[in-house]
Parts: sequence; structure tokens; C-alpha cells
Amino acid sequence: MRYEKAKGLKELDFKRWCGVKKETFLTMCEVVREICSRETRGQKSVLSVEDQVITDAFVLAGISNACFIWGKILAYKSRMFRG
Repeated sequence: MRYEKAKGLKELDFKRWCGVKKETFLTMCEVVREICSRETRGQKSVLSVEDQVITDAFVLAGISNACFIWGKILAYKSRMFRG
């Protein structure tokens, strides 16, 4: 789902979908927008700033979840091989 559809969500649904409150999300977008305005090289992005922030948030959430799961697996294996 892109931001244009998600911005109509209620506060709680938006947080479930994105992982942060709307105010926090808009602050993140302003920071990214400020950084992008300083960059003069390269191609312009096809995605809007809001969609870029959402994509980054999903990637970071995925990495965080993967690390959590691997930590649980490693903890289980270390207990399994104690002798």
C-alpha cells in the first residue's frame, strides 16, 4: 500500500501498518525531504518521499524481526547442545 492510500487510515491502523505514529512519520518525511533537497547529483526518485520512508521502515522492521528470530533459534540450539 502506498502512502496516498495509507494517509486515510485511523491513527491506530496507521501505526499498525507503518510501525510509528503519524506525527513521527511526518517528522521522518521532513528530515528526508531536507536531505534530498541538498543532493544535486543522480536521478530523481520515482517514489515520493513518504513512500521512501515507508519502504525503509519496512526493511528495518524486517531486519529487526529476522535478528529477533535468529536470536531465539540460537538460544534454543545452545540449550539443546548443553551436555
